Amino acid sequence: MAVQSSLAVSLSRLLNSLGWTTEADRFTLRATEPAFEPVTRTWMVGKASAISDEEVRRVGPSRIIVEDFATASQMSRLLGLLPQASGDEIPVSTYSRFVDRLWGADVAVRRALADAEAGDSDGLFGETMPLNARHITQHVDFGDISVRDHRALEHGLASAGVWLAILSDAGLGKTEFLRLHEYRFAQLYESAQRGASYIELPPIALRVSLRDFRSLSLDYIAHALSQPAQRGHARVPLPRISSGAVLRELLVQGRLILFLDGLDEVIADSSSIEAGLQEWHRAVSAGARIVVASRTGHASARGAIARRFKPDETAAMKPLEKVTALELLERRNASSQRASSIYAALSGPAATIPLYLVLANYVGLDETLPDDVRVSKTLVLQTLVTHFCEREVSRLGVDSSTQMDLLDQVSEWLTLDSMLSRDELLQALGLDSADARARVVLNPHALLLHNERGGVEFKFPEFGALFGARVLASSWRSRGF
Repeated sequence: MAVQSSLAVSLSRLLNSLGWTTEADRFTLRATEPAFEPVTRTWMVGKASAISDEEVRRVGPSRIIVEDFATASQMSRLLGLLPQASGDEIPVSTYSRFVDRLWGADVAVRRALADAEAGDSDGLFGETMPLNARHITQHVDFGDISVRDHRALEHGLASAGVWLAILSDAGLGKTEFLRLHEYRFAQLYESAQRGASYIELPPIALRVSLRDFRSLSLDYIAHALSQPAQRGHARVPLPRISSGAVLRELLVQGRLILFLDGLDEVIADSSSIEAGLQEWHRAVSAGARIVVASRTGHASARGAIARRFKPDETAAMKPLEKVTALELLERRNASSQRASSIYAALSGPAATIPLYLVLANYVGLDETLPDDVRVSKTLVLQTLVTHFCEREVSRLGVDSSTQMDLLDQVSEWLTLDSMLSRDELLQALGLDSADARARVVLNPHALLLHNERGGVEFKFPEFGALFGARVLASSWRSRGF
């Protein structure tokens, strides 16, 4: 068997996953791209100081790929041994820069930045604010250690071959946390790209919403990445991540970090979830880095994490302190006096949750909620959503009580079949498109969104869970409980 450099082995694995055929011997790598008329390229891949002048002259490669942080003198020596390339092309590359051109990292950075800048509300609470303008510092608990959110991955994802589960109560901002770090990694990458050509480029972090995923396999996730994102504003597809094999190589080789958002929102069965986590763990064992986020209140997701993640591989987002809650409201254009009034009106557990604070600000909550409401986050959310529906009356021409009833029914039908199209949902609701009430689905209601599949879903899972709970409670009451 031919002896190959370790860099040549890594590059061969990635090329093979992309459908290329390769043949390697020492530093020489012959790679044939899949095409109607295949062309074989001859490259040399390895540690710069180990590639001799004589071997370069004998092989006659079109390109040499060396380790990151190779010295400038070694790279200059190798460059001098190759024919002058046309245009601005430099035929000597460091490994990370060559690989990132191969799979389209520049497009991935655009996707990451677009997703990071998208607001969780997707327009729900008015104009989307830039990330730097809307973000407030939160804290993440690693056991007894509390870390500021922007330093959390330095603590929990510091090296290759690590995964981390972020647990959060509903509405506490797990998606915003992932977007913050997606943005930071993208900025770091762009900064490194502008630096010296021998410096290793850092990985790119990509957030993937797991809502309605029927599988957690790397193949399924790769397919999602190869398509325009169905949520937020990341409409940038990554077609070169064409399979789970490609995705795994990019993870293991440190070119990508996966942020998997919403383990509690998948519709896969328990065996598929377990199989997915096993596949992720195998990739992590080989060097990948993965972050998984989930709500704490979801029993099956919490159980899956408890079975697979060690205690030091999990962290929990903390509720907001009063000073941070007030800062959040003021960043949403509430005056200092108004922010204090909203915080006092919510008072109980809901006053520590970003989603509830922003919603209360948007609907203009000005009365202190009754004591029996304030102690229940569910009742607070129901009250705020009712106010929200009152604001929708003028736009939809449907009274707030009818809106709430229709949203109950929408939740019930989507629980039975989340893949319903808009027309199928209207049929299930018994509504003709000319009926004014159909505007809740067709306009749609501000708590809903039209997805890329032509269907409807709740903008926040918390809203779907609320209306689902209302349906369940109504069913139990009708049975005399």
